[in-house]
Amino acid sequence: MVAKKRGAPAGAISNAARCLALALSAGALVLLFFSPCFTNWQGLKFPELQPTTPEFERARFALLQLDDPAAPIPHPVHYGIKWRLLFPVLCHLARMPAAMYLALPHVGCVLCLWLVAWLSYQRLQSWLSAWLATAIFAALPWFFVSTGWLAYFDSWLVLGMLLYTFVPSRAVSLSACALTPWIDERFIFALPLLMVTKAALAPADDARNRWQDVLIPGVVGGLYVLLRAAEWWSGDPEAVRHVNFHLQEAQHVDFSTYLAGLWSGFRVAWFAIGLGVAAVWMTQGPRFGALLAVVTVSTAVASLVIVADMSRTLMVLAPLALLGIWFLAQRTGPRARFVLGALLAANLLLPASHVVWSRTFPVHSLPTEIAYYQTPPDWVFAPEHFRRGNELLSVGRAKEAREEFSEAIRLEARWTTPHVQRAVASMRLGDIESARQDLEAVLQADPECYDALLLRALLPGANRDTKATMADLRRALETAPPNWPPRAEVEGMLDRMQKSLQ
Repeated sequence: MVAKKRGAPAGAISNAARCLALALSAGALVLLFFSPCFTNWQGLKFPELQPTTPEFERARFALLQLDDPAAPIPHPVHYGIKWRLLFPVLCHLARMPAAMYLALPHVGCVLCLWLVAWLSYQRLQSWLSAWLATAIFAALPWFFVSTGWLAYFDSWLVLGMLLYTFVPSRAVSLSACALTPWIDERFIFALPLLMVTKAALAPADDARNRWQDVLIPGVVGGLYVLLRAAEWWSGDPEAVRHVNFHLQEAQHVDFSTYLAGLWSGFRVAWFAIGLGVAAVWMTQGPRFGALLAVVTVSTAVASLVIVADMSRTLMVLAPLALLGIWFLAQRTGPRARFVLGALLAANLLLPASHVVWSRTFPVHSLPTEIAYYQTPPDWVFAPEHFRRGNELLSVGRAKEAREEFSEAIRLEARWTTPHVQRAVASMRLGDIESARQDLEAVLQADPECYDALLLRALLPGANRDTKATMADLRRALETAPPNWPPRAEVEGMLDRMQKSLQ
């Protein structure tokens, strides 16, 4: 008896280690076929750099939220992270470095695949089948986004959904419902589907606890809904703007885009979704099966129209896909490895894309991304020319500095900061007209660029009246941060101009 008691924990640890190995190897295989676009991560170093690709655009606002979880999120697309406060608050209190914070989605990928491997082995009792199921589950958009788009916590959302649906512990269910909405509110959107699936998986002779285990956690999750509803009823202008922005954008999406978004969610693994519904229908009867079918179709359709990220939002069906994969393996018996292998091969070989309402972002293989990194697009080189221009300007070589700024602008014309610095170089060279043109271009693109407003106010010989100059200075003071270096000087200048008009 003693030997058995000692051996059981050792066996559990061994199985956990094997499941971790399965998770890591399955994830590595999928990354070979569907790699992050790590070249674009370089854009995070330059806040104003364009183009604003999804690989780093969200991270700008997420890092602001890490510094101050209560900071406003003025961007209509990224406003949704205002309520995704679990990680920002915890990591802010822990003073977590930005690099570690951006790595959290990757940690979530490991944990999620580890759980999938563990659950799959418990169900299938085959290491090969468990590995194949894990790899199929990894070849989905939640994994592509979490590994490739910085500060997108889809892996933790999927982890929370899996914990709620497949782990029988009521404490785990309560924790998942209480915490996951504060990572991503799509957990609430997925909850009806998860509740039906969880109820269907409960033992048939335990009907009373079946619905208690489903509904009690649902009530806990409902508290989050009340808080969000209160925000909407209060008429919060940012929340209203966020919703209106999506409603207006949705009106311009054609039907073919919705079809492409639907396909991109699971591709061949849609077959597993159908099998998940079939599994419930066959084991729990037509009533449960029909209910799950209706909820599944409704959730899939709603996923296409509620937000722009169609591929990502469809991941609320991921637990049902995993259930279908298990059902497929169990029904095919000895041929399970061949059937699952075929499903995995199809999803690895077929092209994958992130489909949103306005654009489609292909997911390329690792060799393709390595080649892209070795011959990056022009905008990647623009910051180096900008850096050289600043160095030359600091030592008084304005003519050479202007050439470097011009090259940065040629490579990435929508990046406004090189225009501002080129205007400074032109002013030092006495080329006032060129400086004015640069500043006007900047202010047309960004009317609140305080450095450009100040420089326009200081342009000599610009034939601008005092009131217009004062308006530029006031606007610069309003939009500049409190620690703006020339703030005191500008305030003094504005005060003197005001007295001269009296």
